[in-house]
Amino acid sequence: MELWSQVYDPFGSTFWSTLVAALPVLVLMGGLGFFHMKAHVAAVLGLVVAFALAVFVVKMPLGMAGMAAYFVAIFSLVGICWIIVNLMFLAADLVAVVSEATLWIATQAARHKEALQDAA
Repeated sequence: MELWSQVYDPFGSTFWSTLVAALPVLVLMGGLGFFHMKAHVAAVLGLVVAFALAVFVVKMPLGMAGMAAYFVAIFSLVGICWIIVNLMFLAADLVAVVSEATLWIATQAARHKEALQDAA
């Protein structure tokens, strides 16, 4: 594995280096907010911009940049899958709660109807 030292200020100016480093986030948020792209398309565009900045601006070796992009993609997919699985469990619990509440309401309505009939 090759060694590489990251350059935190590739332009020699904190302002310009920070502005360029913010480009992937700006592409992602701009794609979502202004251009109304689908989230996965905006995310891939942000990843492509981050990859290009790493290779061409910060001079990260291509293999390292590729592995970093792969890691980010897999890490993101794991997070999305984790959210989806939890939503499936939440939906199952919600169905159980709603069915119990419906049964309780039906029981209470039947009791109320019997009480009204007995009173008449």
